[in-house]
Amino acid sequence: MKKFLALLLAAMMLMSAVGVAMADGEDTSTVTYDKAATIEKIYTGALPVGDALSFEVEFVKEMATGSTDDPDLLSFPDHTVTATEDGSLTNKLTLNYRVPEDLAPGGYVYKLTEVSEKKSDNTANTNVTLDDKVVYVMISKLNDGTSSIAVCGKPTEESGVQTAADDLTDETKKDDFTNTYKTGAVDITKEFKGNAAVVTDTFKATVTFTTKENLDNFTVTVTPPGKTTGTESKLSIDDAGKAVLDVTIEKGTLNITGIPYGVTVNVKESSQSGFEDNMNGYTDTYTADVTVSETKQTITVTNTKDAVIPTGVYMDYIPYIVILAVAVIGLVAFVAKRRMSADRDD
Repeated sequence: MKKFLALLLAAMMLMSAVGVAMADGEDTSTVTYDKAATIEKIYTGALPVGDALSFEVEFVKEMATGSTDDPDLLSFPDHTVTATEDGSLTNKLTLNYRVPEDLAPGGYVYKLTEVSEKKSDNTANTNVTLDDKVVYVMISKLNDGTSSIAVCGKPTEESGVQTAADDLTDETKKDDFTNTYKTGAVDITKEFKGNAAVVTDTFKATVTFTTKENLDNFTVTVTPPGKTTGTESKLSIDDAGKAVLDVTIEKGTLNITGIPYGVTVNVKESSQSGFEDNMNGYTDTYTADVTVSETKQTITVTNTKDAVIPTGVYMDYIPYIVILAVAVIGLVAFVAKRRMSADRDD
């Protein structure tokens, strides 16, 4: 009996120890955010699909009491940039928040700032300029228990309770972060060489943009030589890391602007305009491909066409013609001499 009681006591102590250990290991501080709102992320230049955006959330204060003790109402998780069906440069960023039943009525203000943008390899995207704006968001709870989340002005000591004017729970954009993808330009310069080249000839060509980044919906502007305005074309890097643009190249400089930094540009002519898949006797050479950066880049395309200029006499026949001419002259001289001799005999 004593042994049984001893075993029972040991088992109870063991179970108690396991229970304590489980309790110690349990995270009782987990917060569940059961509500959501959105803020827009807008890009200019290009949409870097796959980049991860990180934001900082800082509690400012509860406006009525001035308390700076964070009740942990708001979370702004990292966001991965995705392509959009409508071809825009906009993503919607999710704000997760909560309004507990035991939360005291008031206006709880948070400050949101963007802190980084990283590529898929977790390195910083140095080609993107982050938005340095600060967005203030207030979660409000009224005495009747109803609540809302909205963008508000910057709280100050003199401002008192902020009025939440821009509701974030509907579908209307109320505030946003705007990032700018840096873009540059490439000049394509045309030159002619050879005695048969015609400087007014034009050529069909393909410009290929290549990058490891998944850039979506960037707009390039192509301005022909002698023009002040150009034609816009919206491009997206495909699964092979390329985007292509068909252009016409003529003597002078074709300017392409709006190319994102880090994109490599290649030019290849396919035919002389008016000749189907035919360079019409021209040979084409190019300077090396260029990668777009802060400095404007140049690719030179040279078209060469030579032809034999007719002289009226083929050089291979000249020796024979000379021999024949000498023979004819000799024969004429011989005949003339015979006639002169015959006339004297008469």
